Amino acid sequence: MNKSSHLDTAKAITSFFIVLIGFGVFMLFYTNSESLIEGNSFSSFITLTVIVFSLLIGLLYLVSNSKHPRVHTQRASVKKNKKSRK
Repeated sequence: MNKSSHLDTAKAITSFFIVLIGFGVFMLFYTNSESLIEGNSFSSFITLTVIVFSLLIGLLYLVSNSKHPRVHTQRASVKKNKKSRK
């Protein structure tokens, strides 16, 4: 296994946990929807949900677009080696 596969695995695991957190927030709302809507805490719950989801989307964006310089140079050197072998 090379370094890029470890980085891809870490990105996949982080993305999976982000999706699980989002699903957890949805399940919280689903199980407590009646008490949240009837009570005074609905607006604060929606505000908290928007903040959490914006942070999760930002984290997912950072994870998917992160470029590790060491991996990037390794990929470039592998491509050069493949070209030189031909």
